Amino acid sequence: MTIPARATMTVFWNVEDGQEEKRGFVVFGLVDPERWLGNSFPLEMWPAGTEVAETRLYGKSWEVRLWDVKISEFPHKPDWSEAVHATLQTVIDAGCRVAWISSEGYPFVDPPYLFLAEDMSGSVFAALTSAGEFFCPLDPDQPIRAISDDHLALLREHGRGLADAAS
Repeated sequence: MTIPARATMTVFWNVEDGQEEKRGFVVFGLVDPERWLGNSFPLEMWPAGTEVAETRLYGKSWEVRLWDVKISEFPHKPDWSEAVHATLQTVIDAGCRVAWISSEGYPFVDPPYLFLAEDMSGSVFAALTSAGEFFCPLDPDQPIRAISDDHLALLREHGRGLADAAS
């Protein structure tokens, strides 16, 4: 039996007494901290009841913006792909070189190891570069499907100077 992605994709959501695992996904954006323009998350692209919590990770010369997206209901394709593209485009428009989607429980590493296949293979479900390269193999109605390791290498190359920066 195959389990659809919509049943397994989650985020940790802050509640009164700690955190709870909720249905959702995480949006990431890799940016030079001096180039961050700070756009708001495009909630209008997602079903009513969707909530977002923003955080960031950073080093001396890099920053990764994160949005935990607690979703009431996953859209079906093609609405899923359209919402993902529009969301990632908003992140790119805010100054990021690479934007991507993943979920709790999948590997993420800070630069200088960001997007290395040995550390992040299988953990990026959709991505967009500032050059317009878009990858979205994930269909919420099918089992989890990630971008290829070759596409991870392309993301790393596009993020050169940030993805491979020393902390």
